[in-house]
Amino acid sequence: QFTDSLLKRLVLRLYDKFSAEEQQEFDRLANGGDSEKVNQFLANKVPDLDEIRNEEMRGLAEEMKSFIETAKTQ
Repeated sequence: QFTDSLLKRLVLRLYDKFSAEEQQEFDRLANGGDSEKVNQFLANKVPDLDEIRNEEMRGLAEEMKSFIETAKTQ
């Protein structure tokens, strides 16, 4: 679940930066269901992928923390 959410956040952040051809290639890979190929594509196309991934992980963790805190108070 966390990994799927992280991948969705990454895609939303990066997709518009890809050329039309790269978007088509990404779509093909994503629809193929091979997460390793998707990760390899992202690693090849996004030089600062690790930094972006870490930023998105922190953001997702903060959202989850906030959700849990809100749930506790209700």
